Amino acid sequence: MNNQTFYFTGNNYAQPATAGGNGGNGGPGPKGTDGIAHYLDYSCPPIYLVQPGSGGNGGNGTNGTTGSKGAKGTAAPNGILHFGDIQGDVTILVGGGNGQQGGKGGNGGDGGPGGAAGNLQKSIVNIFQIGATGTFGDPNFKAGSQGQAGHAGNGGDGGDGGDGGTVVVYYNSSTGNFHTQTTAGQGGNGGAAGTPGTGNGTPAHGNPGNPGRPGAAPVIKLFKNG
Repeated sequence: MNNQTFYFTGNNYAQPATAGGNGGNGGPGPKGTDGIAHYLDYSCPPIYLVQPGSGGNGGNGTNGTTGSKGAKGTAAPNGILHFGDIQGDVTILVGGGNGQQGGKGGNGGDGGPGGAAGNLQKSIVNIFQIGATGTFGDPNFKAGSQGQAGHAGNGGDGGDGGDGGTVVVYYNSSTGNFHTQTTAGQGGNGGAAGTPGTGNGTPAHGNPGNPGRPGAAPVIKLFKNG
């Protein structure tokens, strides 16, 4: 038998786990009520009978959700090898697959826009039409504030590494060398945190997920016949 290499390894994941859901955006705030302004003359300060209302605040964005946890790595298969007289080198590689990376956290939703202030309807009147019911001065009305931003979702934890298998080798004689390499499946990386939404307040930045744990170490056993 000449040089040969034998693999007993688990597969790695090509893609991370499912990302968390994004938060929803808040709805717009309601428009303020319209006002009425009567003027004796547009060059004079207005007389306000009904002041416009301020716009309502926008709705709050909702939070992103946590990414999914990564799956455990695939286990290395077990195996038994039977050789006669070995004249070359034999290399045996045994190891579980790496754990899947955790899913990314969902992004926080944006706060909804504030509602517009009410409109001001203007008209010219004389003092006798107004009587004593008017008020002088500028009204204090404004647009509503943007809603609170949604918090970012946390990244999902990485999956644990795949467990190693057990490979048993039987042979009669060998003039070459056995090269054995065992690797435990590594834990997957944690998923990245999501991005907070935009809006008022101080939305939390999510935390990345925790890495997974290594899998169980594989075992290779060599037995000479006779």
